[in-house]
Amino acid sequence: MLATAGWLVGWVLLWHLPLLKRFGSNDIGASEALRKSVTVVIPARNEAVSLPLLLADLTRQETPPARIIVIDDCSEDGTAELATAAGATVLNGLPLPVGWAGKSWALQQAVPLLQSERVLFLDADVRLAPDAIGRLAAEHASRGGLVSVAPYHRIERVFELGSAVFNTVAVMAIGAGWPARNGRAQGAFGPAMMCSAEDYLRSGGHAADPGDVLDDLALAARFQQCGLPTTVLSGGETFAYRMYGAGPTALIEGWSKNIAAGATRAPRLGSIGVALWVTGLGLPLVAVITAPVVALVAYLAFTAQCFILFRRVGRFGAAAPLHPVLAALFVAIFLRSVVLVVVLGRVPWRGRSIPVRQNAAATKPRRQS
Repeated sequence: MLATAGWLVGWVLLWHLPLLKRFGSNDIGASEALRKSVTVVIPARNEAVSLPLLLADLTRQETPPARIIVIDDCSEDGTAELATAAGATVLNGLPLPVGWAGKSWALQQAVPLLQSERVLFLDADVRLAPDAIGRLAAEHASRGGLVSVAPYHRIERVFELGSAVFNTVAVMAIGAGWPARNGRAQGAFGPAMMCSAEDYLRSGGHAADPGDVLDDLALAARFQQCGLPTTVLSGGETFAYRMYGAGPTALIEGWSKNIAAGATRAPRLGSIGVALWVTGLGLPLVAVITAPVVALVAYLAFTAQCFILFRRVGRFGAAAPLHPVLAALFVAIFLRSVVLVVVLGRVPWRGRSIPVRQNAAATKPRRQS
């Protein structure tokens, strides 16, 4: 019974996540007008490997942005020099003030330079198809508010399959893939977010919750409190990234930083549904001795489901048969995250020990219709 309920809930939670549409320039105005409407802002800390790839993608855009701003967050690997050589405007980040999270502080420093109509926040590890900015700007012109993209997760090494359940849960929990939602979400994906500069300033931007480790969810909550919509779309082959490719330690630290704090921000129904689905994923491990037939049926049913759902968020098809083990990994890292976030109040990330401030009550989003 529990396995059946979890299996059915899984379909509901990720029923359909809309892709970025293809738009012609006539849909939102002339190409030149679109080009001048977008400023790209990229926070970068020791991104000498990833950043040049993103900057090259930006130069190949069919509608290049008006300006590219890279905030060098005290890098030690030549990130700033590479960005300057690529033609980006580079801001040398100031030391991190007390009470600020690193990414929020980096993005806040670009505010005085936001002179275009739209701002696109990108993480340095995002990769773009040539029409990516045009598509996203068109979606923003149509939808308004904060429009973010869940980039398609590419993997290169076996250990990266460990992100399959985490990536899927991240999309499930915020409601963007629920039936009839059409991408309307109670959250956002920080690697690729677009909004108008006016709405960003109206919401208070990243300065509204400076110490929040989950800057994307905090920003989405501020937009909703201002009555502005928040939308999450699937990047497909248009927006992609490779998360935590540096090794298993980076994967564990990255998800430990995000998962427990994120659970406090998700809609209650989303959190309950995710818990039920993950329980169903792990049921074959629990029932294999006491109820082997039930365990086998559940294993096959969830394997088929995961093969479909995992591929909606990344190149995770090969992870489907491993879903009981991945569910156990999810639970283990979730418990580690609870200890770090709730008990210790600090999380390690990129060589820093980051204090975690619980803002769930202060940034609880308004319900979207």
